[in-house]
Amino acid sequence: MLPNHSSSVAEPSIRITTVPCPVCGSTDRELLAVSLNDVEDRVPGSYDISRCAACGQVYLSRRPDDASLPACYPLDYHTRTGRKNPILRWLFGIYHRLRMRELGGSTAAGPRSLLEIGCGDAQFLVFLERRWDRAARLAGLDFAVDRTQLPAGSRIRLVAGAIEDADFGDTFDIVVAHNVLEHLPKPVEALRRIASYMRSGAVLAGQVPDWNSPWRRIFPRHWNGLHVPRHMAFFDERSLTNTLEKAGFSVDRIRRVYDPGDAAVSLCNWVTDVLGLQTRPRNAWFFFPVTLLFAPLGLVHTIVLRGRCALRFVATRKGDCKRSPGS
Repeated sequence: MLPNHSSSVAEPSIRITTVPCPVCGSTDRELLAVSLNDVEDRVPGSYDISRCAACGQVYLSRRPDDASLPACYPLDYHTRTGRKNPILRWLFGIYHRLRMRELGGSTAAGPRSLLEIGCGDAQFLVFLERRWDRAARLAGLDFAVDRTQLPAGSRIRLVAGAIEDADFGDTFDIVVAHNVLEHLPKPVEALRRIASYMRSGAVLAGQVPDWNSPWRRIFPRHWNGLHVPRHMAFFDERSLTNTLEKAGFSVDRIRRVYDPGDAAVSLCNWVTDVLGLQTRPRNAWFFFPVTLLFAPLGLVHTIVLRGRCALRFVATRKGDCKRSPGS
C-alpha cells in the first residue's frame, strides 16, 4: 500500500500529480503498474495505475492535473478528426447503426431529445439526425467542437467545454456517454452533473473498456483500454456499478460486449512501440489491415471463448421510473 502523499512534476504543457481514489477519495492504494507512457499520442510524462484498497477502483494514480487535461488531447485526436478514410467510415457506419438500434429508434422515430457527452466530431449525432424525426432535439458536448463542421441545415447544437461547466438550458430524454467515464478525473461528480441534464425517467447509456479484457493481459503496457494519460479510471462490472450508484443512478443493466478495436489497436500500439516508429499507431500503414484482420478473429474469440473487451451500461437516476431507451 502507498502512503498518503501528493507530488507534482513539471513537463512540457503537462503538470503531473499523484491523486487519491477518484471515486471514494481514499489514499490507501495498491500499485499495479508504474512508469507507463503514452504509446498512442506521445503526450510526455510517466504515469502509474493503482487499485484503491477501500473501494477496489482501479485508477490512474500518477496523472496530469486537471488544468493539464486539455493538453493531453492533440488537435488531431482520433475522435475529433473526420472519418475521411472510406474503410473507417464504413466501420463507424456499422457501429453507429448498432448504437442507434440499442437506443430503440427506427429510421423514422426516436426520442424527443438526446445529448451525447464526448461527441468528438459529432458523426454519430449527424447519423441520428439523418434517420430520426427532424423534430428530435440533438446536442453534443466536447472540448473542441468549435472546430467541428456540421452539414448545411443541421439543427444539432454543439457546446464546447467540460461536463461541469456546460449549460444547455433544458434537459434530455437520453444522455449517451460512450467511452467517456474512463476519461473523467472525478467521475462521481461528473455523473451527478450529467444527471442534472436529464429529465425525470431519462436514460444514461454508455460504454467503457473492460479492465478484465483478455487483451490487457496479453498487452499489459500497450492495451487499447489503458490509453494513458487520457484514461483516468478503469472499470470492471463491480466498480462501474459502484461508481454509477454513488453518483445517484440506478443501474438497469451492464453487459460485456465485443469491441473489434481492442485487439487491433493494442497490437498496433505494441508494434509501433517495439519498432520505435515515429508514426503514431493509428496513422501507421498497417493499422487498417490489422483492424480488418482482427474484426472477424475477435468475433470468433468472443463467440467461442466468451472473451469480452468492453462494458455497456444503461442506468437511470434513483427514484425515477425506469425505462429502456426509445420506449
